[in-house]
Amino acid sequence: GPDGVGKTTLINSLLKSKRIKAEYYRFKRMSRKSIFYKIIRFFLIGYAEKSGIDRMDKNKFDDLFGYLIFFITVIRYRLIFVFKQFPVKIRFSDRFFYDYFFENLRFPEKETKLRANFEKMLGYSPEIYWMIHLYAPYDVILNRKENELTKEDIDFYTENIFKIYLGKPSRIYTFINTSHEIDYCIKIISMNMDFL
Repeated sequence: GPDGVGKTTLINSLLKSKRIKAEYYRFKRMSRKSIFYKIIRFFLIGYAEKSGIDRMDKNKFDDLFGYLIFFITVIRYRLIFVFKQFPVKIRFSDRFFYDYFFENLRFPEKETKLRANFEKMLGYSPEIYWMIHLYAPYDVILNRKENELTKEDIDFYTENIFKIYLGKPSRIYTFINTSHEIDYCIKIISMNMDFL
C-alpha cells in the first residue's frame, strides 16, 4: 500500500496481539543497507542533483534509479532469506519489490507511470505466498500523515499494484480497507491464517 495507509501500524499491532508468530522487516533497509546501494548513491547523487532535482532524499533517489536498485535488492534478498534458515515460518514485509516498478511517484511535476520494463522486473521478483494489499481513502491517509504523494498518484498506485499482482499472483490475496478500526483489520488477517 502507499505511504500513510497503515502498513507499519497494522503489522506491529498484529504481532503485539500474539495471534501470529512472525518476523517483521522493513523492506527499504533491504537495499539501503547494501554496500552496493551506498556506492551507487555516492556516485550518482551528484548526477541527480545536476539534473535539477533539489533535495535528493532517499525516496526520490530510489524512484529515479529504481531499476538499478531493484536488482541490488533482489540479490540482497536472496542472500538474506534464501540461503539462511529462520525458525519463524512467516515473515511480514511492509513493502515489496513492486514499489520499484513505479516511476515518478515522488516527483509531482512528472507523470507517474509503470516502468517500461516492469514485466521483466516482475519475472526476477521473488514469489510470495500471501499478498496483503492495504488501501484507505485519500482523506484518511492525509489525516494520518503529511503525504508526499498526490491523490492521483495514490489512485494510480492502487490500481496498478493489482495489475502487477495478476502478472505473478500469490496463493493468498487479501485486500483491506484500513480506514476501519485496527482490530477489524487484524481480524481479517487472522481469518486467513488457516490457509498458511
